[in-house]
Amino acid sequence: MRSTITPSRYKDQPAITLESETIVAQFLPDVGAKLCSLIYKPANLELLLQRPNETYRLAPYDGDYVAQGECSGFDEMFPSIDRSFYEGYPWRGTPIPDRGEVWSLPWTCATVQKDPISVEGRVSACLHSRVILSPAALSTSPMPCNLRWSVAACRSACPPRFGPCHCATG
Repeated sequence: MRSTITPSRYKDQPAITLESETIVAQFLPDVGAKLCSLIYKPANLELLLQRPNETYRLAPYDGDYVAQGECSGFDEMFPSIDRSFYEGYPWRGTPIPDRGEVWSLPWTCATVQKDPISVEGRVSACLHSRVILSPAALSTSPMPCNLRWSVAACRSACPPRFGPCHCATG
């Protein structure tokens, strides 16, 4: 089976689905480009934690990730995992939201059948991007999907801080 990339829906949100012989992966471009569902097809097994509700819990920018957000799937916590403040010049005193800035911002997303999916979000003084490569784009890789991240300075420099990814598994 050739892998496919198609527009779809996850709960009440627009999504992008990458499907191969072995996985179905869904991403939410409007919600931090979150990997919201990852199904291993041979066992019909959802690998990421799912909330049972039909409506996706959207938290506002700088909202409480756990109390207001969906708190499931795979999120990027950039540039920090906790609400805090930048310490160094020139950002000293600038607030950093709970779980960083990336998880709640809408991202620009381009989808092309043969080429990688790419998403970009402007974060602080940085351009945070992720490329999701399907098996067709990785002819030498046995993996059904490959994620590649990058962070680049858009202004004088990115803040000297990087946060982790957060995966909620079931």
